[in-house]
Amino acid sequence: VEGLRSALSKMESRVSALEKRSTAPTVNGTGPVVPLKAPPRPAPAKQEEEDEDDIDLFGSDEEVDEEAEKLKEQRLQEYAAKKAKKPALIAKSSILLDVKP
Repeated sequence: VEGLRSALSKMESRVSALEKRSTAPTVNGTGPVVPLKAPPRPAPAKQEEEDEDDIDLFGSDEEVDEEAEKLKEQRLQEYAAKKAKKPALIAKSSILLDVKP
């Protein structure tokens, strides 16, 4: 316990010395860190704000893509034709019970 107390007091003294020496934080002992300032962004114009309102993020039910619908119908028909060509599989099970006296 005494060893831990002495280690803690040494750490506290080192931290206080570092705080007194420099108020700016350092990175790996290389010196104070200077925060970079981002360039100011220009204020958006009214026209840009109006354009943003036109964006529909979740899709709209009003607009129907005819080509997509045709492609979807064609794929469904191809799938149905492919399914019809396959012979129906008759599933049978065989169970064998081995009973020992």
